Amino acid sequence: MSNIAITGSNGFLGKNLSVYLAGLGFAILPISHEEKDLAFVLSKADALIHLAGVNRPKDGDYSPNVTFTQKIVDALKEKGRKIPVLFASSTQAELDNPYGRSKKEAEAILSQLEGYPLYFMRLPNLYGKWGRPNYNSVVATFCFNVGRGLPIRVDDPSAEVKLAYVDDVCGLIEDLLPCAEPGVHTFSGGFPVTSVTVGELANLIKGFEESRRRHFVPSLSSAFVKKLYSTYTSYLPLDELEVGLTTHEDERGSFTEAFKTEANGQVCVNKIRPGITKGNHFHYLKTERFLVVSGKADIKMRKVGEKEIAVFHLSGENMATVDIPTGYTHSITNVGEDEAVVLIWGNGLFNPSIPDTYANPVEGGY
Repeated sequence: MSNIAITGSNGFLGKNLSVYLAGLGFAILPISHEEKDLAFVLSKADALIHLAGVNRPKDGDYSPNVTFTQKIVDALKEKGRKIPVLFASSTQAELDNPYGRSKKEAEAILSQLEGYPLYFMRLPNLYGKWGRPNYNSVVATFCFNVGRGLPIRVDDPSAEVKLAYVDDVCGLIEDLLPCAEPGVHTFSGGFPVTSVTVGELANLIKGFEESRRRHFVPSLSSAFVKKLYSTYTSYLPLDELEVGLTTHEDERGSFTEAFKTEANGQVCVNKIRPGITKGNHFHYLKTERFLVVSGKADIKMRKVGEKEIAVFHLSGENMATVDIPTGYTHSITNVGEDEAVVLIWGNGLFNPSIPDTYANPVEGGY
């Protein structure tokens, strides 16, 4: 199977799916809603994915969901090639509303194709990159507005929406394409679905923007939050992607707090000029991890109250990390000819009122 005909290939799901399948090596045969040569395109297709349709017509007319589906059925019957047909239906087909009825009727029309492998995917609300705000989903609208400092409207914070990630649906379609079992196969699963209230969704997306401005990385323990954050960044204007950092600089080099998290500490960038030593202190609570990404540096550490000194030789050419335990006074010295750039992860955020940093020279200290 190599040629995949797709109706609605310029829509939200269609664009994502076309890129997804093209990346797997499939040839995409797009079919416009007004395709005059529908039968000709279908004669070349090994499978048809029918995504085209209207979901928020300004005139309230959902009939194109039915009439275009009938054209597809007529064209398939004309050619008589019983290729698999995957139809993006909706969970609304189970409800009595104009949109749902149009999808249910489209399913009935496709069911006239006797002997064809027919797969009716009753999809919930989808979210992901490339959606149209104020049209495709509440997620697209919230992401677009919040990323531009525009207000968002929440009529009922307790209203629940069921969401599926567009790439998860693309993965399901990839799995279905090789299937060729004749008959109607209707299902609403095969991909993760998350239920969330509109209020929770709004707070999450607003929190993404607030944390981004403060250089915080969101908690990604939830697969849904991870996908939602990826979705949010895809709606940001290009001129809003850059957020400046505060760098503290002196004759020794510079120090910049780069990434912060609520639960997993922060990452800083430490630049050290040749011959300079930084540190010579220890922490009671904070533990750190050092990584030299450019230049050469020696880390020395000594357990407070003891005399033995351990030395670690690090460089950007032979990367390794070194953990700094609590209660160990430590220093880092640039032993190269160029500036040394060091990434430092600490297990807590820096609090100037409780710095947890106590001076104690590694060599000659107590």
